[in-house]
Amino acid sequence: MESAQELKLFTEASLSNQAAAKHFGIAVGGLIGLFTVGHWVQRFSRRRRGYAKLLDGVLTQRLKGHLVPVAAYLAINIILTFTNVNWTMQTFLAKRLGWMTLCNLCVAVFLGLKNTPLSPLAGKSYESINVLHRYCGYTTIMYMVLHSTVYVSGLQKAGALFVMMDPKQYAAAAAGLSLLVLLMSTLIRKRQYELFVTLHLCIVALVLATVCYHVYQPPYISTMTVVIIGLALVFWILDRSLRLGRWILNGYGNHCTLTPRPGNATKITMRHSIKATPGSHAFLWIPSIKLVQTHPFTLVSNDPAEFIVHARDGFTKALFTAAVKSPGKALRAAIEGPYGHMPNIATTDKLVLIAGGSGVTFAMSLALHWTKQARLYAPQPSTVEFVWAVRSRAYLRWFEAELTELEAHPAVNVCIYVTGASSTDKHDTAKPVPLRTMLPAHVAGRYQETLEMNERVENMFNSSLSVDEVNGLPSPCHYGRPDAGVVLDRAVVGMSRTDRLLVAVSGPAGMLKDARVATGKLMRTNMPTIQLHLEEFGW
Repeated sequence: MESAQELKLFTEASLSNQAAAKHFGIAVGGLIGLFTVGHWVQRFSRRRRGYAKLLDGVLTQRLKGHLVPVAAYLAINIILTFTNVNWTMQTFLAKRLGWMTLCNLCVAVFLGLKNTPLSPLAGKSYESINVLHRYCGYTTIMYMVLHSTVYVSGLQKAGALFVMMDPKQYAAAAAGLSLLVLLMSTLIRKRQYELFVTLHLCIVALVLATVCYHVYQPPYISTMTVVIIGLALVFWILDRSLRLGRWILNGYGNHCTLTPRPGNATKITMRHSIKATPGSHAFLWIPSIKLVQTHPFTLVSNDPAEFIVHARDGFTKALFTAAVKSPGKALRAAIEGPYGHMPNIATTDKLVLIAGGSGVTFAMSLALHWTKQARLYAPQPSTVEFVWAVRSRAYLRWFEAELTELEAHPAVNVCIYVTGASSTDKHDTAKPVPLRTMLPAHVAGRYQETLEMNERVENMFNSSLSVDEVNGLPSPCHYGRPDAGVVLDRAVVGMSRTDRLLVAVSGPAGMLKDARVATGKLMRTNMPTIQLHLEEFGW
């Protein structure tokens, strides 16, 4: 009799857990649908009332911008964790926590896709969704820890720890430890990104395989769990397969040439073109530089595909080294993409582009596209403010011809900020001082190879330019950092509340933060409609 009663309780708990999983899927799907509808309503709405602009002002802040979906997502988890749970046995709660772990794992995989269906549906590319992917990943790990802790504790109280000797439980332990390693790897995400990506890829594959083995325990665990983890596997395999197919297609007969540029930069020119919208980015693979690594860079142009990459460390430093040693040499290469959801610059009355350092590749791509459209569909009623902050005037040689083209357009205002020099040093590019003489001996010795390569590139370009040509680079130049608030205050002068202003920013984190704050201050009912686009990579 007792065994029949226990079987009934287990059956009821299983059905309740299956219902919770179904409700989770419906709720998350509804949340995605809600934001999809909101995106398309906003896209087709040409004029919005004051309260809508105030809402936009709230959403420009990163925390508040993700507050609504994250809060709704957490509410869904909390409600479904404690609804219709049989509290007579601790293991019943542990089972519910396990189901919630599985559901969140599936959503985390979905949000981590590079080729996400949310890009065309909700107007979000994978890098902007990556923040939500991380929130979901943290939630998954939290549920995993709770599930394992509560389950083992419940077995211990029931005197049934022998259950943990089952090979299915070993698989669960392997998955749990792997997720904890993945959590710890976030500490090296920014400093050792190449290692982080490799760990992330291997651990995700291991977790999906071990979890699939763990949950397949009919009739003790419903086969619906296999459907959930199978769905995550399908998402992941399709995404990887699509990317692999692109690598093969774009890599066939393709190669690139590397050209060193001043300021430790490398110009990469592919043999083949790529269909891409302005401001898109693509992943680059050059096996002779790094055999098993791919890295994302913004496309400067797509016919042929070109990149400007600033050397820092790892792959980018190796690129610059190869460019200096063998400039113009053809190397086998492939690109995969394009990625990115770009703002629509055709419907704006004014476009403000603010870039810092190598972030100018994004801004330059949009600006050149705007000038091209202006030539094809003149007259163009909109105007462009192009602001670029650089460490030295040498960086301007990355885009000499392009900057000249922008300055020649009457509707484009180019403003350059030099952050690494004072106004008394504005002719320093004509007579460059070797960088090694400005550094302490122990620092110069540590980076001797890099400094020597940089000097070789500087000498190469200085020998081919006259003093007038060097000093004739785009002006006026301001010395110091650009103030986003001042730039935007100047941009809105003369604009009416029915006008549209698009602010696109690409650069370091501090510049993006300043742009958020400055844009938020302008979100008032008597101001033009302002759209803020921040180009920040979250891969």
